[in-house]
Amino acid sequence: QDWADQQDGKASIFVWMCYACNNQFRILNDNCPQNGSDNLGLVFESRLRRIGRMVAMLDRWDQPTYHKRIWTQFEQFTASKLCIPVTMILPPQEAESLRDKIRSEHGIAHVVDALSNIDAEEAEATYPADEKAVKTLIRDTVGFEILNTVVRRNMQDCVNLQFGKLITHRLSQRTS
Repeated sequence: QDWADQQDGKASIFVWMCYACNNQFRILNDNCPQNGSDNLGLVFESRLRRIGRMVAMLDRWDQPTYHKRIWTQFEQFTASKLCIPVTMILPPQEAESLRDKIRSEHGIAHVVDALSNIDAEEAEATYPADEKAVKTLIRDTVGFEILNTVVRRNMQDCVNLQFGKLITHRLSQRTS
């Protein structure tokens, strides 16, 4: 809701969740004639191009599961390749946790460490064939260093938003 409230008066916001819309379970099912990675990339790219932006919902700000899954890193890779803007969002309690960490004595250093530890090459998939295919695609195109830079930048934007909220809150306290 926090993210939706910031969308400059958009009348409607539609959320497309790739795991549901791509029906990954059906694609990854052993009875399906193709491997999960055979056409999922094309389906995702086509839909992302039509949508024109991506919102990544993280479970937490420090070591989110999102950064540990190769398919979600593939989403970041695809968005970057298509020049699609990405916004990473946090649940309210995690956003508050991040603001608390920023306020703490060594908080900024901890946040920088968390961002520095993003490594798409370490991400995993349920099926080894999918992991190998996605990693090969990334390695043979932009490479992991560039992908990690993109993911860190997107995560930094998320941190910047929370830092901005802290500043806004503190300024409003001083001027009230």
